[in-house]
Amino acid sequence: MINAEIKKMIVDIVGEENFDDSKVGRLTYSYDATPDMQSMPDAVVSPRDTKEISELVKICNEYKIPIVPRGTGTNLCGGTCPR
Repeated sequence: MINAEIKKMIVDIVGEENFDDSKVGRLTYSYDATPDMQSMPDAVVSPRDTKEISELVKICNEYKIPIVPRGTGTNLCGGTCPR
């Protein structure tokens, strides 16, 4: 779970519009095209450029938060499902 302090740091980087920890938003990113595989992420973050990605990776590394990169979610092997 991402606490309020970490959430604020992330939102300060990507903006409120690019951070989603709502149940609906997280549900959308909890599966790909793999049958019977689903796992809910703590949050969905959509960085806009490499600078934001770099800053997010630093935070996630410091607080040991796993990152699951995602493209279109059409995988058939669960590669975009958080564990």
